[in-house]
Amino acid sequence: MHDYGKLVKGCIKQRPKAQRRLFEMFEGLVMGVCLRYSGTRTEAEDILQEVFIKVFKNLDTVSDPQALPRWVHQTAVRTAINGHHRDKKHRYHLEVSYAEEEPAPYEDALDRLSNAQLIELIDQLPDGYRVVFNLAVVDGFSHRDIAETLGISEATSRSQLVRAKQHLQRSLRQLGITRYEKSI
Repeated sequence: MHDYGKLVKGCIKQRPKAQRRLFEMFEGLVMGVCLRYSGTRTEAEDILQEVFIKVFKNLDTVSDPQALPRWVHQTAVRTAINGHHRDKKHRYHLEVSYAEEEPAPYEDALDRLSNAQLIELIDQLPDGYRVVFNLAVVDGFSHRDIAETLGISEATSRSQLVRAKQHLQRSLRQLGITRYEKSI
């Protein structure tokens, strides 16, 4: 376990070595979040810069330095979602009044796909599906939290997640993955 206290203090005092260390320590995590929520690598890089500007600007608000990784992750997710809202006028999402939740089939896809292939499948989801999928499955948000964050209804969140899973199932079938087990 890292002792982030000294690192946070160094960054607050604007020490370049500490700032560089913090950036290097969390760059991969933040870029992963940015790539999940953006449409292109260029957008992800812009969001990455925005995240670290916010991190360095607000680092003095971190009350528990040991919570730094979670705080950086949350800052990255919020910043990426804000970018989604900013670009919303260029995007389309479908409002659905009712969506039946059904368990999505799950297969040992991770054993048959590389991480890059799996990320590529998720990236190919329509924008609204991809964002909801990432928030729900990857980042663990509830449908209520997703609805509040994106300014959509809970039903839309549920429907987009179901449709994202169905879209991924079709993509997996095209790759020859057809046998599934139910998820937990």
